[in-house]
Parts: sequence; C-alpha cells; structure tokens
Amino acid sequence: MSETNNGLLPGSFCWFELHTSDGPAATEFYKSLFGWEALGIPIGPDDVYTMLKQDDGNVGALYQMHGEELSNGIPPHWLTYILVDSADQSSAKAQELGAKILMEPFDVMGAGRMSVVRYDDKTQVVYRQRDYSVANLERGDYIAARTQQDRDGRIYTDSITVRESAQDRGDKRGGNRLDRAEGRVEYVDQRRGTFELRDQRNRLIIVSVAFNAPGPVIDQFNRLRNGDYVRIEGKSVSSDRFELANFM
Repeated sequence: MSETNNGLLPGSFCWFELHTSDGPAATEFYKSLFGWEALGIPIGPDDVYTMLKQDDGNVGALYQMHGEELSNGIPPHWLTYILVDSADQSSAKAQELGAKILMEPFDVMGAGRMSVVRYDDKTQVVYRQRDYSVANLERGDYIAARTQQDRDGRIYTDSITVRESAQDRGDKRGGNRLDRAEGRVEYVDQRRGTFELRDQRNRLIIVSVAFNAPGPVIDQFNRLRNGDYVRIEGKSVSSDRFELANFM
C-alpha cells in the first residue's frame, strides 16, 4: 500500500492477512493461541473478512479462499503488506529485480493502492560461471535476460547472465576509499556468494562477494566456515550490507 499507515515509514510491514481454506477453524485456532478477538465483516453474499484484534487494536485479518485460489492449488498462507510511497513504482522496480507480479496495482476502498508481488529468489544470475543473487546486480552491468511466460500470460525473468559488470569497465562508485569490518562468520551461502558476519557491535552483516573478485578472494571465501573470525575491507552499502573487496 502506498499511503501513510499509523505513522509507519515506507519499507515497514503494515498489514498481515491469512488466506485459509477453513475460516472458522483458523479463527478459533488463533483466538485460542494468542487470545485474539475476531470480528467478521460481510464483504459480499458469501464472503466474510475477519478482523483479528487485540487490546482494541487490529493485528491482522483472515479470509477464506474460494474456487480460483483452491483450484490453482494455492495452499493456505499469510499475505504480508509492505508500506511504500508508490505501489506502481515499487511494483515496476520489483519486476525489474526479478519478482513476479501476481496482481497489477489497483485501488483498495479507502485504504490506498496495492499490488501483489511474489519474489522467491529463484531468478538465476550468472557471472563468470558462478551463481549470484539478484541483489548483487549493479547499475551499469551489461546483462542478457531470459524471460518466460506463466500460464496467465504474465512475463517474468528466470535467468540473467552478466556479460560485463560495471566494475569490469572501471565504473566504480565512491572513489578508492574502502570500508572495513571484522567479526565472526555465522553462515556461509556458497551458491549466492554471501556470508553473514556478526561484528564487534553484535550487528549481523550480510557480506557479498563482488562479481570480479580476484581469485585469492574467491578461494578464501570458498574456505570460509561457520565460526571463523575474519577481517575484511570493501564497501559498506548499509548498516547490514557489505560488498567484499579483500580479506585482510
């Protein structure tokens, strides 16, 4: 949704909605589990939207799935909503990054505008015969994308090959200054080329290996194990994201 919601900032989770195959049973389950109260609101001849409440405040809702969802084999699931400045712009950006748009942006009665997006991180990004996450792509990378069409006629990207990275062409941002970090490795994802580092301030940082990392850096990354203490330098993208350049 794209409107202000209880003072939350864009990027915050703002609503939670359970799609269930058995509304009454799910209602009783969550009432017994968390002590929630339930208020059913008729939204059609046979439809009820159940608000889940605690201490006079709404915590979420549940909705019983019908024919189309059930016939498509969609299992019961929690649908999470994230507040954005623009549902249209965020949907377009999500699609660029490999997400699948299940429902194009539309207006919701008195509640703003929304779309339904699915991202499962299964879009394959390949660079120099190594797999990476979509999050490793940088502005300026030259890529070739393979698209597919789902059974509803929607187009999505399932494979991206990086022909030449921005770093290959010397298109580096931020000058030559390198940031530093150190801490203990908590998890290594060899397939995505990332590892999780718990730094000295107890922050968990996701460290990604650059596309054009030198061979010695790749070799040391491949030898990483949980519990290793490492000192690294590279680019601090945010408080919990770091692009690795070298091990120190």
